[in-house]
Amino acid sequence: MIIADTNIVSTFARVGALPLLVRLLEADRLYITSATYNELSKAIEVGCTFLAPVLDAILSGGELDLVELTEQEKRAAKDLPRSLGAGEAESLSVCLQRAGTRLITNDKRARNYCREKKIPCLDLAGILRAFWIQKVLTKKKVKLLLRQIETEQGLVIKNKEEIFK
Repeated sequence: MIIADTNIVSTFARVGALPLLVRLLEADRLYITSATYNELSKAIEVGCTFLAPVLDAILSGGELDLVELTEQEKRAAKDLPRSLGAGEAESLSVCLQRAGTRLITNDKRARNYCREKKIPCLDLAGILRAFWIQKVLTKKKVKLLLRQIETEQGLVIKNKEEIFK
């Protein structure tokens, strides 16, 4: 199972590239937690309308689906560092409790927690690199996608040279 947190879903939804993630990760679908769903819903309420198709995809059985947390996972999420957002905490809790579950995120705190706890994790730079390494996209198309993400998301991706070496 692959869990996606709010920031990575938002980044790829903004540029219309969620289907590329599913293809890259060779998954039938990606999963989000209820806290991530709530964060996405709140973002739509404040004007991030580009996220509406994400929630539609969940409701229609598209490339995203909700994962239901067990009581143990809900309790474990509450014990995670307070610096994590609710979506990241629930996502990490699922990864900790279910063997073989991976996280895709671009949240620095979540990535660091994954490293510390040996949770398989892929961040934005790793995803962009994997697109061309696994021949999902050409390097040229990854560079265009990277520019589009930076422009539309307002991100500055610092380690571009690592992505393309």
